[in-house]
Amino acid sequence: MHNTLRLEVGRDELQAAFTTLSKLVKRVKKGTQATLTFEPGVVTIDVAAAGVRVKGEGATSGGVAVPWERLAGIVRLVPNENPILVKVEHERLFIGSWSVPCSSAEALSEEVFLPPDTPLHLVLQLKLRYTEDQITRFGFADAIRKAERERDSLIAKAYEILRPLSVSQRDLTELVTHALSHPAQR
Repeated sequence: MHNTLRLEVGRDELQAAFTTLSKLVKRVKKGTQATLTFEPGVVTIDVAAAGVRVKGEGATSGGVAVPWERLAGIVRLVPNENPILVKVEHERLFIGSWSVPCSSAEALSEEVFLPPDTPLHLVLQLKLRYTEDQITRFGFADAIRKAERERDSLIAKAYEILRPLSVSQRDLTELVTHALSHPAQR
């Protein structure tokens, strides 16, 4: 598949990321793939339209795909080790002592499923994660346009409330844009 991918992550950070991800993807189609993208110092875990980032120690790059149902089983039982070694070796994803079979992320088909009850911030983050061509191909364009209208409406309402404090609509737009582009900092 590729060279060994490895990253040491803090147990608490991994548990928090898995908890967040599990809440965001309660209902996904059977067979949905999760992708884990390793970059220097971080692993990003994406399922359907949701994604979380976990910082750690490591300098490898690459990605793998695993069935979400299999990964969700490990999620419930995060190992007690600290730090936890997350690695890919011999076509298996290891999270501490637990492992599941995986495949190269490049082998995934280009189908991405967006659950109908996807939270607003996740729909808006799709533009940060996919190209315009992918958004069109996956059929996300209408959902994104609707989410952008809702975002703009919420910003306008917040502006009306905060205007007496000399807060501008531009300030609010920048705040929301920053929050969407830096989800791990919330």
